[in-house]
Amino acid sequence: KKKFPNLKIISWVHETHESLEHTTRHYRDYFNKGILESDYVVCLVRENYDYFSRLNKHCLIIPNIVSLNNYNKVSDLDSLNISFTSRISFEYGIKGIDVLLEVIKLLPLKYKISFAGGGSPKDEAKFNKRIELEKLSDRISLKGVLKGNELLNHYWDSSIFISTSRSESFSLVILEAMTIGLPIVAFSTSGARYLLDNGKYGILVDQGNVKEFAEQCNRLMCDKALLRHYQNLSLKRAKDFSLDKSMQKWSSLLTE
Repeated sequence: KKKFPNLKIISWVHETHESLEHTTRHYRDYFNKGILESDYVVCLVRENYDYFSRLNKHCLIIPNIVSLNNYNKVSDLDSLNISFTSRISFEYGIKGIDVLLEVIKLLPLKYKISFAGGGSPKDEAKFNKRIELEKLSDRISLKGVLKGNELLNHYWDSSIFISTSRSESFSLVILEAMTIGLPIVAFSTSGARYLLDNGKYGILVDQGNVKEFAEQCNRLMCDKALLRHYQNLSLKRAKDFSLDKSMQKWSSLLTE
């Protein structure tokens, strides 16, 4: 800033402010000073905006976008699969992989979790061992890391999408699923609350309430009319996060 006073500095915050309080604990003063010295602070969701705008009044919200081309095709909602997309990670329990296994145990046997994602060899081995110990190998199908049409097929061949994360700043995978027309059931995180508008466009469950989570999944899977209702809500909400809308905001910011 001293060398190049005319250079515009933009801080782009991708984590929740709660998780940043943990990850920046050893350099909190420097982190906050960086926010204060920024010309603009870009946040992904409202809750982060509310927090960082107290440090820097030049805050704005520009959400992430989906790069998948779904060819205007949506799920027919006839599958008994429940899709789940996540990094396989046990760090701090953020992704809620352990909770996912507890949810599976409470679901009827006819439903299968289709899991897209990968992780470190250590975490993948740990996860596979947990699945084996819990005798859930026939209840969960591990697809590995998927991209492009393979990822689209993962969503198309499902009737709902679930997220068991304990913390998510935005949750791009929820938005991906919504563009395919999948009804959403998610534990309440800042990202899920923002994308589902506090439950207006999908089902939010209080953190840790595994029984309620499984009941909501079963309620949806047993009611085709309800699935259609939430599919329409997902498709409607997904339109708020188009490439054009986000690019207009970035273009306006970068050309000021």
